[in-house]
Amino acid sequence: MTMVRTRDWKLVHFLDEPWGQLFDLRNDPHENNNLWNQAHAASQQSELLATLREWRIRDTYENADLWSDVR
Repeated sequence: MTMVRTRDWKLVHFLDEPWGQLFDLRNDPHENNNLWNQAHAASQQSELLATLREWRIRDTYENADLWSDVR
């Protein structure tokens, strides 16, 4: 599971699952209403998934040799 958030949105991605969690923190600060499959939140979901994907790519690249001395 990986999470990314902005001031107004939070996305939780579960690896190898077609579903996740998406919350509008401004209107739902207690995270009661999962908007993952809601059409009106699709652009925020896509944006946060792209941010998460970019972070994972960079992390894999930047930390590729992190544990090379113990392998």
